[in-house]
Amino acid sequence: MEARLIQEGIGADNIKLDNGTSPPLPSLNESSMANMEEFIGQLLMALPAVQVDLFVSKVKVDKPKQTTHYDESPIFELTLKKEGVKATAILDDGEFVIQQGSLARGEYIGKRIDKTHYWKIYDKLVEQGILVKHGSSDNLVFTESYAFSSTSADGAVCNGRSTSGPIAWKVQGTKQTYREWEAEKLAKD
Repeated sequence: MEARLIQEGIGADNIKLDNGTSPPLPSLNESSMANMEEFIGQLLMALPAVQVDLFVSKVKVDKPKQTTHYDESPIFELTLKKEGVKATAILDDGEFVIQQGSLARGEYIGKRIDKTHYWKIYDKLVEQGILVKHGSSDNLVFTESYAFSSTSADGAVCNGRSTSGPIAWKVQGTKQTYREWEAEKLAKD
Protein backbone atom coordinates (compact mmCIF):
# COMPACT_ATOMS: atom_id res chain seq x y z
CA MET A 1 0.00 0.00 0.00
CA GLU A 2 2.85 2.38 0.78
CA ALA A 3 4.25 1.99 -2.73
CA ARG A 4 0.83 2.64 -4.34
CA LEU A 5 0.12 5.68 -2.14
CA ILE A 6 3.53 7.12 -3.00
CA GLN A 7 2.70 6.60 -6.69
CA GLU A 8 -0.62 8.42 -6.23
CA GLY A 9 1.08 11.27 -4.34
CA ILE A 10 3.76 11.68 -6.99
CA GLY A 11 1.09 11.60 -9.70
CA ALA A 12 -0.91 14.36 -7.98
CA ASP A 13 2.28 16.45 -7.74
CA ASN A 14 1.10 18.32 -4.63
CA ILE A 15 4.17 17.67 -2.52
CA LYS A 16 7.88 17.19 -2.93
CA LEU A 17 9.39 14.12 -1.31
CA ASP A 18 12.59 14.99 0.52
CA ASN A 19 14.16 11.55 0.23
CA GLY A 20 12.90 10.66 -3.25
CA THR A 21 11.60 7.31 -1.99
CA SER A 22 9.68 5.31 -4.55
CA PRO A 23 9.55 1.67 -3.46
CA PRO A 24 8.71 -0.97 -6.06
CA LEU A 25 5.32 -2.61 -5.97
CA PRO A 26 5.46 -5.91 -4.07
CA SER A 27 4.41 -9.09 -5.80
CA LEU A 28 0.93 -9.99 -4.58
CA ASN A 29 -1.48 -12.57 -5.82
CA GLU A 30 -4.36 -11.30 -7.96
CA SER A 31 -6.91 -11.45 -5.13
CA SER A 32 -4.71 -9.50 -2.68
CA MET A 33 -3.88 -6.92 -5.36
CA ALA A 34 -7.60 -6.41 -6.11
CA ASN A 35 -8.39 -5.99 -2.40
CA MET A 36 -5.57 -3.47 -1.98
CA GLU A 37 -6.66 -1.47 -5.06
CA GLU A 38 -10.25 -1.41 -3.81
CA PHE A 39 -9.13 -0.13 -0.40
CA ILE A 40 -6.90 2.53 -1.98
CA GLY A 41 -9.80 3.61 -4.22
CA GLN A 42 -12.04 4.06 -1.19
CA LEU A 43 -9.29 5.87 0.69
CA LEU A 44 -8.68 8.28 -2.21
CA MET A 45 -12.42 9.00 -2.32
CA ALA A 46 -12.75 9.56 1.45
CA LEU A 47 -9.66 11.68 2.14
CA PRO A 48 -10.81 14.81 0.23
CA ALA A 49 -14.04 14.73 2.25
CA VAL A 50 -11.97 15.37 5.39
CA GLN A 51 -9.88 18.07 3.66
CA VAL A 52 -6.88 15.84 2.94
CA ASP A 53 -6.30 16.65 -0.72
CA LEU A 54 -2.72 15.43 -0.92
CA PHE A 55 -3.63 12.89 -3.60
CA VAL A 56 -5.90 15.16 -5.69
CA SER A 57 -4.20 16.85 -8.61
CA LYS A 58 -5.12 20.51 -9.03
CA VAL A 59 -3.67 20.61 -12.54
CA LYS A 60 -6.55 20.33 -14.97
CA VAL A 61 -6.58 19.24 -18.59
CA ASP A 62 -8.05 21.96 -20.79
CA LYS A 63 -11.42 21.11 -22.26
CA PRO A 64 -12.27 22.21 -25.79
CA LYS A 65 -13.90 25.65 -25.79
CA GLN A 66 -17.60 25.53 -26.52
CA THR A 67 -20.38 28.02 -26.61
CA THR A 68 -21.77 28.67 -23.15
CA HIS A 69 -25.13 27.14 -22.31
CA TYR A 70 -27.19 27.76 -19.19
CA ASP A 71 -25.75 24.80 -17.28
CA GLU A 72 -22.16 25.54 -18.30
CA SER A 73 -19.91 28.07 -16.70
CA PRO A 74 -19.21 31.30 -18.52
CA ILE A 75 -15.62 32.45 -18.73
CA PHE A 76 -14.72 34.75 -15.86
CA GLU A 77 -11.87 37.23 -15.99
CA LEU A 78 -9.80 39.19 -13.52
CA THR A 79 -7.97 42.20 -14.93
CA LEU A 80 -5.44 44.53 -13.33
CA LYS A 81 -4.73 46.99 -16.14
CA LYS A 82 -1.96 48.90 -14.38
CA GLU A 83 -0.06 45.69 -13.58
CA GLY A 84 -0.79 44.01 -16.92
CA VAL A 85 -2.50 41.07 -15.24
CA LYS A 86 -5.30 39.31 -17.08
CA ALA A 87 -6.55 35.91 -16.01
CA THR A 88 -9.49 33.81 -17.14
CA ALA A 89 -11.23 31.01 -15.26
CA ILE A 90 -14.21 28.71 -15.45
CA LEU A 91 -16.26 26.95 -12.83
CA ASP A 92 -15.83 23.18 -13.24
CA ASP A 93 -17.28 20.61 -10.85
CA GLY A 94 -17.33 23.07 -7.95
CA GLU A 95 -13.75 24.24 -8.48
CA PHE A 96 -12.67 27.54 -9.96
CA VAL A 97 -10.13 26.66 -12.67
CA ILE A 98 -7.70 29.30 -13.88
CA GLN A 99 -6.98 28.72 -17.54
CA GLN A 100 -3.55 28.02 -18.97
CA GLY A 101 -1.97 31.22 -20.31
CA SER A 102 -3.54 33.45 -17.64
CA LEU A 103 -1.24 36.09 -16.19
CA ALA A 104 -0.51 36.70 -12.50
CA ARG A 105 1.42 39.40 -10.68
CA GLY A 106 5.17 38.73 -10.76
CA GLU A 107 5.55 38.66 -6.99
CA TYR A 108 3.34 38.16 -3.97
CA ILE A 109 3.01 41.63 -2.39
CA GLY A 110 0.50 40.72 0.31
CA LYS A 111 1.29 39.89 3.93
CA ARG A 112 3.33 36.73 4.46
CA ILE A 113 2.20 35.74 7.92
CA ASP A 114 1.22 32.33 9.26
CA LYS A 115 -2.48 33.10 9.62
CA THR A 116 -2.78 33.86 5.91
CA HIS A 117 -2.20 31.09 3.42
CA TYR A 118 -2.60 32.47 -0.11
CA TRP A 119 1.10 33.33 -0.31
CA LYS A 120 1.88 29.67 0.38
CA ILE A 121 -0.25 28.62 -2.60
CA TYR A 122 1.46 31.27 -4.76
CA ASP A 123 4.94 30.07 -3.74
CA LYS A 124 3.97 26.42 -4.28
CA LEU A 125 2.79 27.14 -7.82
CA VAL A 126 6.05 28.94 -8.59
CA GLU A 127 8.06 26.05 -7.13
CA GLN A 128 6.10 23.50 -9.18
CA GLY A 129 6.61 25.45 -12.41
CA ILE A 130 2.90 26.11 -12.86
CA LEU A 131 3.61 29.86 -12.56
CA VAL A 132 6.67 30.96 -14.55
CA LYS A 133 8.10 34.27 -15.76
CA HIS A 134 6.19 35.61 -18.76
CA GLY A 135 8.58 36.81 -21.44
CA SER A 136 10.16 40.18 -20.71
CA SER A 137 7.30 41.34 -18.46
CA ASP A 138 7.37 41.26 -14.66
CA ASN A 139 4.32 38.99 -14.62
CA LEU A 140 4.02 35.23 -14.31
CA VAL A 141 2.00 32.98 -16.62
CA PHE A 142 0.07 29.80 -15.80
CA THR A 143 1.71 26.97 -17.77
CA GLU A 144 -1.26 24.70 -17.04
CA SER A 145 -4.87 25.15 -16.03
CA TYR A 146 -5.11 24.91 -12.24
CA ALA A 147 -8.10 24.34 -9.93
CA PHE A 148 -8.74 26.29 -6.75
CA SER A 149 -11.38 25.71 -4.10
CA SER A 150 -12.53 29.33 -4.10
CA THR A 151 -12.62 32.48 -6.21
CA SER A 152 -10.70 34.31 -3.48
CA ALA A 153 -7.81 31.84 -3.50
CA ASP A 154 -7.22 32.12 -7.21
CA GLY A 155 -7.88 35.85 -7.14
CA ALA A 156 -5.18 36.23 -4.48
CA VAL A 157 -2.69 34.20 -6.51
CA CYS A 158 -3.34 36.29 -9.64
CA ASN A 159 -3.41 39.59 -7.77
CA GLY A 160 -0.45 38.78 -5.52
CA ARG A 161 -2.36 39.70 -2.37
CA SER A 162 -5.61 38.86 -0.58
CA THR A 163 -8.53 39.48 -2.89
CA SER A 164 -12.31 39.32 -2.57
CA GLY A 165 -12.81 36.84 -5.40
CA PRO A 166 -16.61 37.02 -5.65
CA ILE A 167 -16.39 40.68 -6.68
CA ALA A 168 -12.97 40.68 -8.40
CA TRP A 169 -13.91 38.03 -10.99
CA LYS A 170 -16.34 39.22 -13.67
CA VAL A 171 -18.16 37.42 -16.46
CA GLN A 172 -15.96 38.01 -19.50
CA GLY A 173 -17.01 41.03 -21.54
CA THR A 174 -19.40 42.33 -18.87
CA LYS A 175 -19.31 44.10 -15.52
CA GLN A 176 -21.29 41.30 -13.84
CA THR A 177 -19.34 39.95 -10.86
CA TYR A 178 -19.08 36.28 -9.99
CA ARG A 179 -21.27 36.99 -6.94
CA GLU A 180 -24.00 38.55 -9.13
CA TRP A 181 -23.78 35.71 -11.67
CA GLU A 182 -24.05 33.10 -8.93
CA ALA A 183 -27.06 34.84 -7.31
CA GLU A 184 -28.76 35.08 -10.70
CA LYS A 185 -28.12 31.41 -11.41
CA LEU A 186 -29.46 30.37 -7.98
CA ALA A 187 -32.59 32.49 -8.47
CA LYS A 188 -33.27 30.68 -11.77
CA ASP A 189 -32.88 27.25 -10.14
